[in-house]
Amino acid sequence: MPRWRAFLSAAPSPCAYGRCARSLSAIRRRRHQAHRPEGATLRFWHSLLSTAAELGLLVLLASCAGRPHPAAGLEPLLGYEQQPDSCAASPVPSQFPAVGDVVDTGALRQRLASALTQGAPLTATMEFASDGSVRRLAVLSAVTDSQTIAVLTAAVASSLRPQPPASAWTIRLRIPPDGAATRVERSEFCPPVPLESPGPQLGRAIAPMTLDQIEELRRAEPFRIRLLVDRTGVVMQANLVQSSGSSFQDQFALDRARQRRFRPAVLDGVPVPAWYEVRSRR
Repeated sequence: MPRWRAFLSAAPSPCAYGRCARSLSAIRRRRHQAHRPEGATLRFWHSLLSTAAELGLLVLLASCAGRPHPAAGLEPLLGYEQQPDSCAASPVPSQFPAVGDVVDTGALRQRLASALTQGAPLTATMEFASDGSVRRLAVLSAVTDSQTIAVLTAAVASSLRPQPPASAWTIRLRIPPDGAATRVERSEFCPPVPLESPGPQLGRAIAPMTLDQIEELRRAEPFRIRLLVDRTGVVMQANLVQSSGSSFQDQFALDRARQRRFRPAVLDGVPVPAWYEVRSRR
């Protein structure tokens, strides 16, 4: 037999090389898989990480739940300088409108014909936003039936005339039952009233103070803090209007002021957001 033929017969065939390569690849895959977690282990870690992420989100939500957040429509009708110190007529609008500019009295009486036969005057309070839209409308009457109140409110709302853009303002509409002329009146505003006596006073401090902070307090001046109280009596915003000159006292006063609770301001008996100012006694 020629040498070249004997050499070819002794050499492994291409198929043998392919089988060897496939065997080596299989061995490598098994070794690699031996160092990787199995499918069940992967699912376990994925489930554990997902649970941890959900718990972290719940903790974050719980920590934010106790913080006050501004509610919708929190803008107060009156600035602090405009607010009366006690219950009084609202100063806005400065120029009082004619009743015919606010409501179509003929259409209103026609829609309220059945309601006005009860012999009691009907009073409605309304607040107009700066864009002329009606931001708040309520019927002030002895009627307690929710369905009747809804009908009366809808009748008043459908009779209002469009208003031009202007600063926010409010009025009270009084409709007599005996055919007398409908008239507009100024709304009555009552400011918020604190429900608890302790204010931002330093006598309630618990945290230890350094000598520098004590010296700051000794030289501190009067301070003023302005609070925005929402319609539920909760402080939604606290602004330091006048600093005492002591950062320790200012921060402590702000923290105490945020914890206060109030009887909310009312406009024609309806709770509304308003301002309240805390002033130091010295």
